Amino acid sequence: MGGGGTNEKFELVITRRPNYSGLGLRGLPINRPEREKLSSMLVKIESAVHNRHTMPIEDMRDILTEVSQLQFEFPRHKLEGLFDVVNEKLHASIECENIYCIEVLLECLRLMSARNVKAEQKYSELSLVAQGVARDVMRVLNMDPRLDDNELNQLLDGALGEAKRIGMRGEVIDVAITLKMMRNNLLQEMQSRAAQSEEEDGDALAIGAAFEEDNTKSTNVYDDKFDQYVDMPVEELGLTSEVEANLGVHPYNTNYIVVANLTVNYLRKNLKEA
Repeated sequence: MGGGGTNEKFELVITRRPNYSGLGLRGLPINRPEREKLSSMLVKIESAVHNRHTMPIEDMRDILTEVSQLQFEFPRHKLEGLFDVVNEKLHASIECENIYCIEVLLECLRLMSARNVKAEQKYSELSLVAQGVARDVMRVLNMDPRLDDNELNQLLDGALGEAKRIGMRGEVIDVAITLKMMRNNLLQEMQSRAAQSEEEDGDALAIGAAFEEDNTKSTNVYDDKFDQYVDMPVEELGLTSEVEANLGVHPYNTNYIVVANLTVNYLRKNLKEA
């Protein structure tokens, strides 16, 4: 372009803005495989928008991750529907204070180079609560020596209750839930054993009382039915010389000091003879 008798050259450079992925300028989908991939992604996005109420937010994040990794420029306006869905779910997640959902949905926005300031503020707020929960869980897992068993149990229950309230997930929470399940199973087993022991003790007492009552009625040493045997000698009782007389005579005449001094083998022999 010339003017004023001098020759000046003007160079016009047109550049395209970097896309939402932050990876810089990429080419358009020109070849057939790229066009097919684009069509496939558009179908996935349309399906996600259509099934917005049933599709897991993790699946939406996977779709956006796949879009960000494409080797060609993806048309940004095609993400508007999914952008609206993510913000709708973010609003609901903020209302119920679910830190996990907020984290996943903020990641979805990041993949679209977008932000939601209110959601970020809520996430920061809930992160402080989550840090306290993690700290309490670790105190329980490490068996804090400053706390007794009851205090550790209360700390575990309180931490897991708060974790459930804000929708926390992760390995520490999984370990804490497993620990709580093991503790509850142990307590239930101990309670079951205690109940069974009480039942057995009750049965034993009932049997003992019945035996004592029956014994009082039928085998009392002063019962007339058995008084006839009190003065009978061993020979008339039918005992052999191999049997200790004190094990066979009427209890009224038994010499218990002799019985107490008998050996186990001798008692077994008498039992066999009897």
